[in-house]
Amino acid sequence: MSQGMSEQPTSDTHQRMSRDRHSSSAPTKILLLTNIISKEDVDEDLNSEMKRECTKYGRVRTVLVHIVNGRQVHPDDAVRIFVHYETVDEAKKGHSQLSDRYFAGRKIRATYYNEDMFIDGHLDS
Repeated sequence: MSQGMSEQPTSDTHQRMSRDRHSSSAPTKILLLTNIISKEDVDEDLNSEMKRECTKYGRVRTVLVHIVNGRQVHPDDAVRIFVHYETVDEAKKGHSQLSDRYFAGRKIRATYYNEDMFIDGHLDS
């Protein structure tokens, strides 16, 4: 094992593993966008700005800006933006256009999110 590596997962690894449990490798209608903005920079315009941007790639049912509270979370994942597209193909287009794109100096992470978890309101997982 190389220096600097440990056998035990770090808390950052645990947090990312927790997030990834509800992410889906198979495309879904729900995109989860993270690393876009800090908690402190969220304002009332963010939702409409994100919806305007995301509709460039397809019909958007809902954009939900969610701030994770009540548990320790990596700062990059503290603000979660869920984008519910009408179809999986539209979500795939959004994913390809938004993933790894830079916004305000931050590299956006776009992943597919489990539709049932989203509909049931499980947004902190």
